[in-house]
Amino acid sequence: MVPDPEGKLPEESLDATSLKQCFERKGFSTQELVALSGAHTLGSKGFGNPTVFDNEYFKILMEKPWLSSGGMTSMVGLPSDRALVEDDECVGYGFL
Repeated sequence: MVPDPEGKLPEESLDATSLKQCFERKGFSTQELVALSGAHTLGSKGFGNPTVFDNEYFKILMEKPWLSSGGMTSMVGLPSDRALVEDDECVGYGFL
């Protein structure tokens, strides 16, 4: 019932370069960053089966629904997840 310690989780507003640096400082590779970001597919976000780890969330992000003017689609994805879609190295590790 207490918040995570400051700096434990990356800010959701980081760009891909900053995310990679943040995870690298914690001992994670870019590939591991992408895999951990993929965990956003789990739970009640509404992307595929909430109990199965798959790449449905990545597939949706690759469509860039936030560029659409269609209501809720503009709210899909954390800003940091959206940034990973724009990074060639990250895309190569699982967004397809």
